[in-house]
Amino acid sequence: MAPNKLYGVRTARTMADVQLWYRVNRFGGWVLIAAAAASIAIYLSMPQLASGRSFLGLIVFLVPLLVALAAIAVYLRKVPPGGDT
Repeated sequence: MAPNKLYGVRTARTMADVQLWYRVNRFGGWVLIAAAAASIAIYLSMPQLASGRSFLGLIVFLVPLLVALAAIAVYLRKVPPGGDT
């Protein structure tokens, strides 16, 4: 099956290598789930941050997201192409 053309980690490397596409996107999915879980845990422990009226609440959403995106970029840079692990 070919890489999805609408979403995912769409770089020249991942679009050229189907196995790499799936490896990077699998990793990215888990990292984004962990980032969402971290934000949710903070929002549940401090519901006032989830009101949408707090700049700190926005930070609680953005920081884990940006860390996840950075982790995906680092993984993509370090992972070998194809089926190599």
